[in-house]
Amino acid sequence: MRNLTVRFSLMSALALFSCMIVVGAGVGIFALGRANQSTEYVHEITERFGGIDVVLHGAGVIEDKYIVDKTAESFDRVLGTKLDPMLTLTGLLDPARIKLVMLFSSVAGIFGNVGQADYATANEVLNRIARRLHSTWHGKVVSMNWGPWVGAGSMVTPEVAEQLASRQFGLVSVPVGRQAAWLEFLHAPDQDVRVVVGTGGWLE
Repeated sequence: MRNLTVRFSLMSALALFSCMIVVGAGVGIFALGRANQSTEYVHEITERFGGIDVVLHGAGVIEDKYIVDKTAESFDRVLGTKLDPMLTLTGLLDPARIKLVMLFSSVAGIFGNVGQADYATANEVLNRIARRLHSTWHGKVVSMNWGPWVGAGSMVTPEVAEQLASRQFGLVSVPVGRQAAWLEFLHAPDQDVRVVVGTGGWLE
């Protein structure tokens, strides 16, 4: 496990797509949901572009409650949102073709948070999937264990933010996160499967 903390910004995703188009790359956006949708999209992508070389997997939902107050349906929903798409893709993709798999996990899977037993479980299972793929697939596989996000798209509730502050966990901004992923993609050694992004007690 390695820690990566950066403080720079990167072009937006749309700007990146524009650059890819300029150099002749084909760009398509597909919203993966149910397993049958994923299967259809993978077949369509293979027909249009010849196959899939890189997977960036970022999915998640939180429904924070003490575990005694959780329902089975809620627990399954939190785990399924994070895990089902990736588990489906592992059965559809060609391991020999894949050059990069980057999974977006969370430090919650390592350190836990009060009220997030399901979310922590989902993220740690994703880390274990990364470890398994790293040992069996040919390309680079890395699980980015993000610290708590701040800004657009953040799932940090005021209650969780208070917990994290008491544990001295620093927030990760969107520009910092983009740069961390980019540096990991371009420059990091392939043997590091689990990477912690941000500042916190893990630095001590």
